[in-house]
Amino acid sequence: MKNVKILLAFFTIIVFLLSFGCKGQQSGDTTGIVETVTETPAKTITETVTETPIETIIETPAETVTVKETNEIRLSVVSEETGRTVIGESWANNPDIYIGDSSSDGYVNSYISFDIKGLAGAEIVSVTLTMLLAEEFGNRTYLGDLMIGTMDYGTGLLNESVGDIPSNLLVQLPSHTTDINYSSSDLKDELQKNIDSESDRFQLKFYWQNPQTNKDGTPDGLLYLKQDINLVVQYIK
Repeated sequence: MKNVKILLAFFTIIVFLLSFGCKGQQSGDTTGIVETVTETPAKTITETVTETPIETIIETPAETVTVKETNEIRLSVVSEETGRTVIGESWANNPDIYIGDSSSDGYVNSYISFDIKGLAGAEIVSVTLTMLLAEEFGNRTYLGDLMIGTMDYGTGLLNESVGDIPSNLLVQLPSHTTDINYSSSDLKDELQKNIDSESDRFQLKFYWQNPQTNKDGTPDGLLYLKQDINLVVQYIK
């Protein structure tokens, strides 16, 4: 009997507690309720950035170009070093240049000399030899072509010994040549060579292909005046 009372009392307490709990929930009381929050892991966003290389422009300083002016000079002959020679004679002080057979049946060569000291250190652009004919004599066809050679016979009064100095053929002009207006790369190169070797002179020899006389007592050849002979030079310096 005693046990029954104890069980009834225990049951009554459980009913009371259950009734109280229901009331608590109905009245909105949240005491004792644990809210479980499930956190969703944050999504990791990996952003891929493609970098475009920046073009580097390197400015090279402009090269300074010095434009050299082309100059021109007209050289006259050195009178005492210019003239004609025949065997045993020389006429350096004669005002003319003659190439050919003389009236005394002597064969004559001629030589001209230019002072080029003023061209020291120059770069030659072009050069032209000009000679205006003063007079033409006889029939010179038997003499062949007119030859012009380069040589170096030095300075001072021209004399007959110049005939013993060899020359180097520069150009061969036809026998009917009168006025001379000669320009070529060979002439330019020869002048440049003299300048580069620090020579003070540029000298030329004039002679015929067949150096002879027809012994008729009359001249056959070409006559030029010194004043009408020039070397026209264009150069950079």
